[in-house]
Amino acid sequence: MPFNAPVRNAGIRRTICILLSISLFAFTASANVSAAEEASVEAKFFRDRIEPVLQRHCFGCHSARAESVKGGLRLDAADQLRRGGESGVVIVPGVPAESLLLSALRHDGLEMPPERRLPPNVVADFEKWILADAIDPRGDGEDGRQHWAWRPVNRSAPPQIDSAWPRNEIDQFILSRLHHEKINPSPRAERTTLLRRLFLDLTGLPPSHEDATAFLNSLDQNAYEDVVDRLLESRHYGERWGRYWLDMARYADSNGYEADRVRPHAWRWRNWVIDSLNADLPFDRFTIQQIAGDLLPNASTDQRVATGFHRNTLVNTEGGVDREEDRVKRTVDRTNTVAKVWLGLTLGCCQCHSHKYDPISQNEYYQFYAFFNSLQEPLIPAPTALDLEEHSRKVTRFAAEHQPYLDAIADYRSAEMTGWEQSLSTGGHQWQTLIPDRLTTAAGISLKLADDGAINAYGPNNEVDTYTVDATTSLTRITAVRLEALADDRLGANGPGLASNGNFVLTAFRLFEGPADDSQEMGDRVELAAARADFSQSNRDITSALVDNADSGWAIHPRTGMNHAAVFTLAEPIENKAGTRLTVELAHLRHADHNLGRFRLR
Repeated sequence: MPFNAPVRNAGIRRTICILLSISLFAFTASANVSAAEEASVEAKFFRDRIEPVLQRHCFGCHSARAESVKGGLRLDAADQLRRGGESGVVIVPGVPAESLLLSALRHDGLEMPPERRLPPNVVADFEKWILADAIDPRGDGEDGRQHWAWRPVNRSAPPQIDSAWPRNEIDQFILSRLHHEKINPSPRAERTTLLRRLFLDLTGLPPSHEDATAFLNSLDQNAYEDVVDRLLESRHYGERWGRYWLDMARYADSNGYEADRVRPHAWRWRNWVIDSLNADLPFDRFTIQQIAGDLLPNASTDQRVATGFHRNTLVNTEGGVDREEDRVKRTVDRTNTVAKVWLGLTLGCCQCHSHKYDPISQNEYYQFYAFFNSLQEPLIPAPTALDLEEHSRKVTRFAAEHQPYLDAIADYRSAEMTGWEQSLSTGGHQWQTLIPDRLTTAAGISLKLADDGAINAYGPNNEVDTYTVDATTSLTRITAVRLEALADDRLGANGPGLASNGNFVLTAFRLFEGPADDSQEMGDRVELAAARADFSQSNRDITSALVDNADSGWAIHPRTGMNHAAVFTLAEPIENKAGTRLTVELAHLRHADHNLGRFRLR
């Protein structure tokens, strides 16, 4: 596909002619190669009767893959066979009696293979082969296993044909083959047929009545070229030719497997492919952006969307699936697909073991696999231009609608608000840190007081646990207690919980109060009227900590790694002129490892 060709020039027209003729040309070229090879009876005899015997009985000791080449003789390449070994030349074309290889096969002096003599009919085949000049069609070089696919592409001279029919060099190859098969070329297509072929080949759509009428009535000599240019500029061009790339990239709008969940944003990558073809994006950039667009400096949204090529794998979302196994399957798929699409290789063959005729080893396969083995699959923000435009309109409208309220709030003043602001500035309602007299736990976690009044948890974290904090306060009136869950880099995911993901589940918050001079009894339980927090995990609201229910509790995932606070309001204030002794119990009864790791009470 001509990704790097400009839309309007003679080059693009030549490219399209090639695209329209490529299937027939490929057939003709391969047919010529096949005919040339099959024309050599001697070469076919070697492939069918001689080479299999050498591979089966000789290559173990006399080839590049042997641990040591016996007698310095290699039989796996044409030039190596002609060169011979330490005993001299082993083949004299046309003279079997002077060919050392034939003597060895007969076990006459030398013995090959050494374990047993080959059947007489096989030896006779070798004699017949040498008598016919020992034709060896294999390639020369270090490895005689050169498949045609690994040989350099050579430009073939077009056949010289005395005919006015060819209009270009491709036609010369086609006409040569037709003459060989004794077939006459088809007559030139009518203009209506030609126009229909153009439309279907370039856009996949038939021409309209108006298109056909304009083309048939045009006297312009460039009418055909103008139609080609116009179709190349059509969006339908990218849709028509992009579908082949989508097939190679295993594009789908759903995940596959039993659940087959919809991929609602997969179309973004599909449209990127279509737009890239329509914009004639050069093939090197087309490649780089799909393989690693997200790694480009200051990668744009479109460049990151391009890497959706890798997201087209099947994804198993069934219950009970082994996530690591599914990830490995996706990595294998990416490895094999990139190789197939860009290298033209069925690389998956060496996923299990090396193949003697493949240029890629199993070790090299997993070196390639390693490039994709560290891929992450996060969801990325990828708004379209229309999305951004709509968002901007909504933000502007929201600001305009709410500005009067903001102005009213800014201008509002009352005696009550002024008094409240003054009380804040004078510290009338400031939180006072509760410094514990004693810290205990039910399951063995160790609690230690830090200099800033925070309490750190240490030790085994494999059981549900309840923390008890005893403290004496000089406050004579208490209306609420504040619990601060604090992040800490010593904790998993920076806490504030002891769980590996930084979370915790506080199933109950209990408060008891008594006189400051009575340290023997826990005191009376204080009724809590309400609770609020800066954030609560879905289905783990702070209010669930007001009741003793081990199946519920306050949690903060996914907002771990940061500080959080909860305020528990008392139904009635605690008032004691002599001060108060408070006991706080923090119960974690939902999960064995979801205990608080660092917290403070105020």
